[in-house]
Amino acid sequence: MIIQTYGDERKPKLLALHPMLQDGESMVLLAGRLREDYCIIAPDLSGQGNDRGEFESAEQEAQALYTYLKEKDWLELQLVYGASLGAAVGIKLLAKPGLKVHTAVFDGCPLYRDAAVLRWVMTKVFLSKHRKAVKHPGLSAQKLTKLYGPQAGPSMGKYFEQVSEASIRGIVAACSQCSFPQYPKELEQRVYFEYGSGDGDLRAGRKNIKK
Repeated sequence: MIIQTYGDERKPKLLALHPMLQDGESMVLLAGRLREDYCIIAPDLSGQGNDRGEFESAEQEAQALYTYLKEKDWLELQLVYGASLGAAVGIKLLAKPGLKVHTAVFDGCPLYRDAAVLRWVMTKVFLSKHRKAVKHPGLSAQKLTKLYGPQAGPSMGKYFEQVSEASIRGIVAACSQCSFPQYPKELEQRVYFEYGSGDGDLRAGRKNIKK
């Protein structure tokens, strides 16, 4: 994991966790002018963005972030925002002792519980697409640009070609075993889940989130 910060480190902290095939810098672009008033912590998750490690699990990523925050004495966060894979990491981070989070927003969080069949299918699909991407450089960038536009698509295609098969397996596993921990009641009231109406993870979210 490569952890970057943007803005004045003396200011209140925001943690932004990116989805698969993006990076910390893309989250800073999303944050926009918040950078003027906050210090934004925006890591490249393992095996993603410019990190060349292996993504093993959401818990391992959360622990690495927690260790970093403790070392920096940054255990109070105004906001934790995570999208998709980043949300899977974020819900694990919130359970760490001593961490004070004022608000958490998880966008498209894949709240599945031991979805073994989904895991098997998605692993096969992603590995097949990845092998094709590696064999035909630039093809993924073209396809992802059509889906996500010229700002995000090219870098997503590049990262897809670079990611390892081991990381793909770890990412799919993290997104198919993502039930969230039991938080203290006061924290639960400050955690928000958002889904688009066409989000494939919406059904699992509705099933596992009481309110």
